[in-house]
Amino acid sequence: MRDSDAFSWYMEEDPLLRSTVVTVMLLDGSPDWDRLIDRLERASRLSPGFRHRVVAPPLRLATPRWVVDPDFDLSWHVRRFEAPPPKTLATVLEFARKTGMAGFDRDRPLWEFTFIEGLEGGQTALVMKLHHALTDGVGGMELAHFLFDTEPSPGDLGPMPDAPAGEHLGPVDLVRDALSYDWSQLFDFSKRHLESAAGDVAHAVRHPGETVTDAVETGRSIVRMVEPVNETLSPLMTERHVNWHYDVLEFGLDDIRRSVHDAGATLNDGFLAGISAAGGFFAALNALGTLVVYSPTSPFPSAALRSSFVIAWLSSAKPAYRNVRLISQDFACLASGCF
Repeated sequence: MRDSDAFSWYMEEDPLLRSTVVTVMLLDGSPDWDRLIDRLERASRLSPGFRHRVVAPPLRLATPRWVVDPDFDLSWHVRRFEAPPPKTLATVLEFARKTGMAGFDRDRPLWEFTFIEGLEGGQTALVMKLHHALTDGVGGMELAHFLFDTEPSPGDLGPMPDAPAGEHLGPVDLVRDALSYDWSQLFDFSKRHLESAAGDVAHAVRHPGETVTDAVETGRSIVRMVEPVNETLSPLMTERHVNWHYDVLEFGLDDIRRSVHDAGATLNDGFLAGISAAGGFFAALNALGTLVVYSPTSPFPSAALRSSFVIAWLSSAKPAYRNVRLISQDFACLASGCF
């Protein structure tokens, strides 16, 4: 498991920090169930995460690892039921809210798909629940490639791939693998630094002042990174709780296209700006300055938003942020009916 995924896995010891991804999709009708199960079975054999569960080595000797679940049961992960009254999107969102708040069974692969049939207009909803350690946005697009067709009548998909063999790892196996992983990480780290040592020394000789300054700044950054955080400064965390609420924000595609065209931006910028403006987050961020995400290596004061890990940050000087700001202003006007 990657270090970032291990971080999201371990931090769930606090229920407030669960890394659950919930996506709701509306289908025009009820899918052919036999064909759907066949497609999901195929996807579970082609996409490793579908059948992987997490096992952790003793004493956290290394990051947890993914293993193929020997007891994988597709019917446990895929459910269906008839929508209760009022059979609207509100019914679906209430179910999604409750399933999103519930933790995963950590002895099984970290995903659940629920189909809610019989909605108004004959629609069916698909509520996809996945752990963030299993997939991110890019992985979600790869997952969609296995699940959905790009045309109404796709061709033959060919024979069903072989199912991956289940893995049984005892404590001794996990310790051995953890030590082997740690050794390989140490070897790679040492190799990279030895390869760059000559260049680093040459740079230090040519630019001693810059080298000292960089070393001091790096040291300060490390201190900010590892120092205990005794006070949570972000209202996103201080006001967080275990009860969730889901709702839907809708913007007309023509309105989005006009807004992003006026701002010289992209549809993706427009999507982000729409969420920011309608959710009120843009105003909250403006109250804190132009900070979007704080990095321990950034020059912003400690009174700003803080993060316990390094992530990218944007300021008003960055074109992407400028686009989001302009489009958000446009959406604020759109919401007030000035178009």
